[in-house]
Amino acid sequence: MTAKTSKGNRQAVIEEVPWEELEKIKRREREDEIQKLTLKKLRNETPAARKPSYDSKAGVLSFAGKKIEISPNTNQGSLCNVLFGDEKSIAKEWSWYEVIEGWGDRHPNKSMCMKVYYAGREVNKKVAIKTTISDLLIVKKRSISVNPKYLRK
Repeated sequence: MTAKTSKGNRQAVIEEVPWEELEKIKRREREDEIQKLTLKKLRNETPAARKPSYDSKAGVLSFAGKKIEISPNTNQGSLCNVLFGDEKSIAKEWSWYEVIEGWGDRHPNKSMCMKVYYAGREVNKKVAIKTTISDLLIVKKRSISVNPKYLRK
């Protein structure tokens, strides 16, 4: 398909893109824009309000001015206890074995490691639902940490 451009008789080739692909692209652009606006708002908040924290008694993760319910009696709650325990732990990159030891298990195995992985992903999903920020936790192949961009003072 060709169409004339505003500059003379030059022809421009217009690629036909399936409608579904255009919708995916637009959705991704909207999600990126929402995340940028959320980050901008987050940077303008006071440092105490912006830093993530977890109240294990109430089962609430506070982040970006939102309260996210994470039951304390689950792997997700146990992970939050370890990651958001204090100033040192929140800035640390934890190996999965260290997290499991923080849960109180002295004999970690592969299935326990997968529990850490899935707990981290689920916490990110819950945070994304409430705040549109999907990368609070950096879940890697053998470690997990709180994303440093959300820890800035």
